[in-house]
Amino acid sequence: MKIIAAIQARFTSKRLPGKVMLELENKPVIWHIYQRLKSTPSIDNVVLSIGDADENQIIKTFAQNEKIPIYQGSEVDVIERLYKTTEIFGGDLMIRITADCPLVDPKIVENMIQFYKKDPKKFDIITNCKKPTFPHGFDVEIYSKKILKEMNQNINDKRLREWFPVYIDKNLEKFKIHHFTNDKNLSSYRLTIDYPEDYKLIKKIFAEFYSKNKNFGMEDIICFLRNKPELLEINSKYQHYRNLDAPI
Repeated sequence: MKIIAAIQARFTSKRLPGKVMLELENKPVIWHIYQRLKSTPSIDNVVLSIGDADENQIIKTFAQNEKIPIYQGSEVDVIERLYKTTEIFGGDLMIRITADCPLVDPKIVENMIQFYKKDPKKFDIITNCKKPTFPHGFDVEIYSKKILKEMNQNINDKRLREWFPVYIDKNLEKFKIHHFTNDKNLSSYRLTIDYPEDYKLIKKIFAEFYSKNKNFGMEDIICFLRNKPELLEINSKYQHYRNLDAPI
């Protein structure tokens, strides 16, 4: 079984334009996500999966300069883009990470992969964000190539081809889904990047850990924030926004 991680990225963002290229400790957000996923033992390849909009050229150029594998497909047909990313790079299993998650934890990703491997035919999708117990920003979705192919063939609505997780939510009977949960419910923590305030908080976290331990993970971050709860006030007004629920 060949496992690839696809970082779904675009340069345009209405809430925080160009966020994927914002710097954390002198490296762009997208670079940190790539490096973190590369350190996940079971992942064979990490690929940037971007759209064909002109604005994404800055991501493409950066990836080429850093020798990061990249697939460029439709800007709006996201399910096709992810399926083709998986197909072209020979993946049997795809780990989907969105490019607003610079703190993605390889330990969590690896645990979810190992869960899937116990019985590969039992589930189409493993997700830790549909019934969230992990902090927002540690979202991981695992898809079999088979289910990506089926969705690519069967989703007809153009809007749902872009927002295919909504299609899944509307057609749960068509999927075998496992909701991967954390021992403690940490879903109240907001550690993603959608707004300037999010970026400010993430910068402080990187400043605390990165020079000492580049592989810092969720447990380190939660311990740090529990000792400095005032930092959570930085982006507290967006605390309950998650993905499609967030105002554009």
